[in-house]
Amino acid sequence: MVDTPERQVWSSGGGRRIVLSFAFLLLLPFYASLGPMLFQRASRGLVGDTVALGLLALAFTALMALLLQQLVHAVRTRVEVDGQSTKLTVPDGGRRGPLFQFRYITKDIPHTDITAVDTRSEVYGGSLLPVLLKSTRLTTKSGEQIVLGYTNVNDPEDQIPYPHIGAGIAKRAGLVVTDHGVVRRSLQKRVLGIAAANDEDQPLPPSDIAAMNASHTRNLRLVTAALVLLVIGGISLDFVTASRTSFAEMGAGLTRTASEKPGPEKPAPAKKK
Repeated sequence: MVDTPERQVWSSGGGRRIVLSFAFLLLLPFYASLGPMLFQRASRGLVGDTVALGLLALAFTALMALLLQQLVHAVRTRVEVDGQSTKLTVPDGGRRGPLFQFRYITKDIPHTDITAVDTRSEVYGGSLLPVLLKSTRLTTKSGEQIVLGYTNVNDPEDQIPYPHIGAGIAKRAGLVVTDHGVVRRSLQKRVLGIAAANDEDQPLPPSDIAAMNASHTRNLRLVTAALVLLVIGGISLDFVTASRTSFAEMGAGLTRTASEKPGPEKPAPAKKK
């Protein structure tokens, strides 16, 4: 962030870009190998192994897509606010929501063209792992609505604090930020571009928000513990099974080697004269 009396710039730091690039490049060879592995198992008729590896490939694909999104976001996202206008390059997430934002828009918006700056906290994730994300949006005289970005309400430590940026833009435009409270949104509808139902845009009471946060913390711990146990159990089972097979094959190989090893060469019989 570059902070001067007339100009402020927000973007991701170099450390974040390096870490995300390293993580993506490190996982890329493993992800690329899933295709040949699936083909090999399917061609041999290993139905169980193919299905299990296919489920792993789906989870791996979602992980790689999210990681790629974060990498592209760290490289491209930039917001510059000066005394006259706001120059920004942000994901075009007004219709698709916070996930799978790979399309970006670049604009230079004069502050005199901004008619409203508003925020709204949206609950995603259903009842299993609800997540509270706060969106910051600009509205121009032409009626265009531009979403600056989303901030995790429970983890506000972000290099690009969108609510703070929106408040600064509103101040320079002579406006007041309008907060629409907390509403529940369907992530599937946002990704598919389906309009929200009327009941989804109704603000949630504080009691529901507190219950949602408690449910998120509890279920996140349960899911994390289940994943850890699953990974440990899978590695242990694979290790035990592989060890028995390896020792059996090793013993058989040593037996064959010993039986096939030639004995000492006998001297050739002397030729009779």
